[in-house]
Amino acid sequence: MKKIIAIAASVVCLIGGALAVLALSSHRSIDKITKGESSIYSDEDFDTVTEDIKYFMEKLHVTVLSSSYFGDSESSEEFYKREAMMYHYKNTHEIAAYDDIDCMVYHIRYKSTVTPRSIWEALRDTSISERFKEHDVKYLFARTGSENWELVNEFYNDGDNKYSFSPSVKTGDSKIYESNDILWTVTDIAEIVIDNKKYEGYCIVCGEYAGDEFASKEALDKINKENGTNYTDCMKIYADVYSSEDKTILTDTEWYIASKGDENWEVVEYNIPGKSTAE
Repeated sequence: MKKIIAIAASVVCLIGGALAVLALSSHRSIDKITKGESSIYSDEDFDTVTEDIKYFMEKLHVTVLSSSYFGDSESSEEFYKREAMMYHYKNTHEIAAYDDIDCMVYHIRYKSTVTPRSIWEALRDTSISERFKEHDVKYLFARTGSENWELVNEFYNDGDNKYSFSPSVKTGDSKIYESNDILWTVTDIAEIVIDNKKYEGYCIVCGEYAGDEFASKEALDKINKENGTNYTDCMKIYADVYSSEDKTILTDTEWYIASKGDENWEVVEYNIPGKSTAE
């Protein structure tokens, strides 16, 4: 019996020692997050961004497998500048000049560190393979003018980089639609706009329900008569959109949308400043 207890104690010590080594290795792994080569950004800029990433990694209790700065050219691609501009607008309601936006993108590969807690959480919530799988993520940091660097978003290799967030929505006061119905409708329309080549170059940042007068039977009859359709529901949305052509956010654009029964909502007509397009 004493021999069994001694063996068990030795095993526990070995496991504890192994986990301690893994934890130490995890902590040291964040040193892989270093500054990159740049002709635009200073060492101070890199220090600010890399320290933030290290902080996030430590909070996640992960082991960093590799880290690299995406490069000046890649970080300045329109996709990232667009994301930064929309993020800034949603948080400040101010339109930043495209050329005033700086972006820095870091590519990080990591996986969860093996600890007693992470093993327990894996067994309780997911699975060992799911918990300790490798993640491939891009962190987008941006600043506007003299503002501080901020984490705008993170893009995972199993995610979709077409749209990083749902638009903010003002549902208004409707006696026809529930607030949640308006919320999900505007969110769905934002996905349709970003997906459909008809609207290539537009991204809905904010949407606002225009009111029940544009969802009335009279409004619906007008849409069906003009388009030869048999829609059963309609509404109008005021939206602020990012325009790829103009490299800025256009405010107060109008989107007339409609649906048939339980079918998906469709864009019937949209009006952009200086341009009116019927579907």
